Order: sequence, then structure tokens, then C-alpha cells
Amino acid sequence: MQLDSYYEDLSFAEGRKIIVSKNIDADYVNSIHWHPYAEILLSLQDGNTVTINFNKYDLKPNDLVIVYPGDLHSVENVSEESFLIIQFPINLITVMNDINRILPVLYKTLYCSYDPCNVENDRMILTLKQIDVLRKSEHPFVEVDTYSLLLTFFSLFGQYCINSNNAHNSGYTVTQYKSSRLMAEYYPPWEPPVSRLRAIRNGYFPPSEPPQHIVLPCIFDFIMDLLIVISGELQMQYHQIIYKEVFLCLRRQKSEAFSNFWEKI
Repeated sequence: MQLDSYYEDLSFAEGRKIIVSKNIDADYVNSIHWHPYAEILLSLQDGNTVTINFNKYDLKPNDLVIVYPGDLHSVENVSEESFLIIQFPINLITVMNDINRILPVLYKTLYCSYDPCNVENDRMILTLKQIDVLRKSEHPFVEVDTYSLLLTFFSLFGQYCINSNNAHNSGYTVTQYKSSRLMAEYYPPWEPPVSRLRAIRNGYFPPSEPPQHIVLPCIFDFIMDLLIVISGELQMQYHQIIYKEVFLCLRRQKSEAFSNFWEKI
């Protein structure tokens, strides 16, 4: 294979380092090619298809792929503005040591399916769309702000790749792994439940304490308080009925005594 036949050249006009657009060169649609710069493709509609290194990905909205320098790839079934495309020299991000040291992990993840339950995934999409909004701005430092957002994206993407790798090693899905990690981080081991009201009165738990220890006791306290109120209302109604019967009885007795007294007169 003569790779030069599949080479795509890109001119970074006016000395720009980052190109943001929604237009795909028609010469490279349905045609395999490669280029020496990196490319992020964010799918904006359903039905887009991207092939990277002979692996085919059918994309849905907010799915994204990252094409690294030298990757053979092609784009199929695309229409106008079906992708948000961000192109840049790879050294813009590898100059950062934090990103450079995890490049082997990044290179393993070419495709990222949108998962709204995943925090890093959701923030990645939001960051890319902020770059798209910035593209239309007349702000004098557009490329500087774009570069800042690009680094933010790869920070989130790097964390996403690390979590995906850890989830794969642990046997969980990414969402399950993150959920279990968050639970372990923010919720301490289970302890015997303590009444929420007693805990507040005695100062057992500070206001910032996670509530998992006191949820069930709180429900129990609420039910007990509700039963006490109901029983109190019933008791008051019962006493009112008793008092009324006694009053009527006394009144009846007084009426009968007065009648007897009047008859004697």
C-alpha cells in the first residue's frame, strides 16, 4: 500500500493552530485517508459512520471519535454539518506532561459512545460544544480560549480513559465502576442506625454527615411521631365523647330530680 496516495494535507491558514468547522472535504468522504494532525469528530446526528484503522463505528448524536496522526480512516453517510470537527497538531496537547504520560491509554480509546450518566462524558460533550460556540465569536483571543477548552477536553477524556481501563480490569461497566467508586469515597462503612432526632439532639452527626445512617431511623421517627399525634387526637375525641355523655347524664338526673321535687310540691 502506498500511503502517500491516501495522504490528506491541511493548510492551517493565517498561522492558526486549531481549525474548528462543520464541513467535511467532499474529496475524502467514503475514501480512506490519513493525515499528520489529530482530529476530533463529534457526531451531531444519527446515521454517521466512521472507520478508523479498519474498525467501523456507527455513530449516534453526541458520540465522538478521535483520529490520531497516521490513523487510516474514512467518513461515510454524512451530510452537511453532520459533524463538529476540531483539527490540531498533536504536539499542542503532548507538550503537557500530564497528557503525554497517558498517551498509550488515550491511543486505545478512539471511539466514545455518549453516556449521559457518565460525568466526564457529559462534560466532554459540553466542552466541545463550547468550542463550537466560541468559533462564531468575535472575541480577540478566540484561539487562546479554544486551546484552553481543548486542554480541558483532553483532561476529561484522559480521566474517562483511565476510568474505562479501571472498570475493564474490575469487571464493571464504566457507570457501575464510577458509582461504586463514588459510594466508597463519599459513604463510610455501615454503622448501627441511630435515631435522627436523637442524633441531632445529642450532636452525634455534624450537618455535613452523609445521611445513609439516619434515613431509616428518620422514617421510623416520623412514623412514631405521626402515630403519637393520631393517638393523641383519638384520645382527645374519646375524652370529649365521655365528657359529653357524663354532662348529658348529669343533666338528665337533675331534670328527673326537679320533676320529682315539683310533684311533691
